[in-house]
Amino acid sequence: MYRSWSALWEGWTKNLYLGANRSWGMMVYMAAIMLFLFPMPWLALGILLANGHFAEILAISNYQLQLPITLLTICLSVIVIWQHYNLRRLGADISDLNLDYK
Repeated sequence: MYRSWSALWEGWTKNLYLGANRSWGMMVYMAAIMLFLFPMPWLALGILLANGHFAEILAISNYQLQLPITLLTICLSVIVIWQHYNLRRLGADISDLNLDYK
């Protein structure tokens, strides 16, 4: 569909701007929501699995808080990733499309 990075950027920003009712503030808000909704669970899960000390990154000095925060972050990341898959599967069922990227 898009043949270059500039065409992709132009198309996505145009649609995002129109979807935000031509409001720059709403566009920035929607972009932040998309950032936290889609890549953040994967990044958090990757950091936690690679390091295991996410609480130290957040500068929490009490060791007793590290394990619950780490487990909570892992659980929330897995839940959000699972919900992404469920939404994708639901969309495929509604539209009669395959889940594979082809």
